[in-house]
Amino acid sequence: MEKKLDWNMYSLVLIGMILLLQVFHSYHYPQFLDEYFHLHSAWSIEHWEGFSSVDLLQDAPIGRPNLYPPFYHSLIQIIHRAGVDWIAIAKMFSVLIVPVFCLVFYFIFKDLISSLFGFIFVLLIFSNYSFFNSLINNIPATISIIFWGLSFYSFIKNKFLASSLFLGLCFYTHPILGYVEFSLLFIWALLSNSKKAAYYLLSLIVASPFIFHQFYNIKYFSFRENLYGNWFLELKFVEITLCMLGIVAAIVSKDKRDIVKLFLLSMIFSAIFYVLPGYRDRVIASQGFLPVMFFAAYSIYYLFEKMPDLKKKVVLLLSLFIFFVFLSPSFLYSKQEKRFILFDSFFINSVKDVFNERTHSFSIWSAKTYNPVIAIIKEDTDKDDVIYSNMYSLGVMFSLLSERPTASALFSEVNPFLDFDRVAVSKLVIHLKDLDPQKDSEILDYFSQRGFELIGDLPIFYIFKNPSPLKIGSIEKQIIIGKKILYGFWLALFCLIFFSLFIEKQHPT
Repeated sequence: MEKKLDWNMYSLVLIGMILLLQVFHSYHYPQFLDEYFHLHSAWSIEHWEGFSSVDLLQDAPIGRPNLYPPFYHSLIQIIHRAGVDWIAIAKMFSVLIVPVFCLVFYFIFKDLISSLFGFIFVLLIFSNYSFFNSLINNIPATISIIFWGLSFYSFIKNKFLASSLFLGLCFYTHPILGYVEFSLLFIWALLSNSKKAAYYLLSLIVASPFIFHQFYNIKYFSFRENLYGNWFLELKFVEITLCMLGIVAAIVSKDKRDIVKLFLLSMIFSAIFYVLPGYRDRVIASQGFLPVMFFAAYSIYYLFEKMPDLKKKVVLLLSLFIFFVFLSPSFLYSKQEKRFILFDSFFINSVKDVFNERTHSFSIWSAKTYNPVIAIIKEDTDKDDVIYSNMYSLGVMFSLLSERPTASALFSEVNPFLDFDRVAVSKLVIHLKDLDPQKDSEILDYFSQRGFELIGDLPIFYIFKNPSPLKIGSIEKQIIIGKKILYGFWLALFCLIFFSLFIEKQHPT
């Protein structure tokens, strides 16, 4: 009966809808502040002609360890070198990352479970606003999860070298997830195929240069415990209920598929990480919600499998499509508010901004507002002069687009080598005006007393010039891995993966 329903076609149509919606929604991108950090890090590779172990272009001129892995930044830099501007690159990745994620996991689930399961999983991604946005807003994390899925899939297919290399790439894509993904796959492999689990140790060898770099500078790294997301709770109670039913169904049916075991282990990891301080919203609503959606899809898949009547399957399919695409209710809880949102699917939040009750789609990009600032920066500074903004995100963005180092910094988990006066070291300070006239007057007085000259009075910014700034230079700790070595390393890894996947014969099971 199921063969009369073409799940491959339905899934590809749904992914095509996602891509089309992303293209029409691209004016919102880049919609997350972290993307400016990644663009800036790609510019750093361009500036230093390679990956620098020290970030001297943020927290300038003091600098800090460069602890974010460079794979995603390398991709950005290569595309920029081909002539694409920074903002266009950010839009491109924001548009493409979710369709790519859906395609990869659809084909993994199609092969390991069924095409029906793959379709349901993609439908749940399309429905879930926060998870969908987390894929866009944290692109290195999304790429890392894709590599993690390919690592697991390769292991199941007895392509152990490819599996370990994909996992090694996870460490070079996201600063934290690689360790979580390694732990998950290694523990799972020990429990299910202990003789082959040692292959995953190769991923640690592949990633060892960057792992050593991170641990050598660990004293400069700290988790941020006062993030808004740590005090924010989002409950997708329908998906959570379906997840619980899916776990029961998997246990009752004695489903021994390796992928079910892995996602059960992932559920345990998510529960552990939620009770730890750090990024709780990413566990309950973002990347950590992946196993919840897996078992939610499993419960629907299990129900479909138990329904012999094709008409009932069609009715259920249409009902699920309507519910998840147009409703997908959520309960939001924070210190400031508690509210229930009935229409909270990604589709509804994206198609018409009037329905958007969320802040995930907010973008700070405005060429009309920022280009005059960038013009002043380029005119009044040299390439080694430091700029600063009281809004760090804007400071990093202005730094990127004017190609000047900044005393501002994003990825604030990494601290500078020394505390310093960011205003005093900067040649130009771009200060956001205050709507309160009294506070705005205090801003002018503060910089006047410090001897700064007001050289720009723009609609929403003041630009002050420092008579005695500092310039960036170099420090003894700085080690630069040249682009030829860096990109040669990526090329070698992918050539080895290709060899293992398509040339090397399968190992005996």
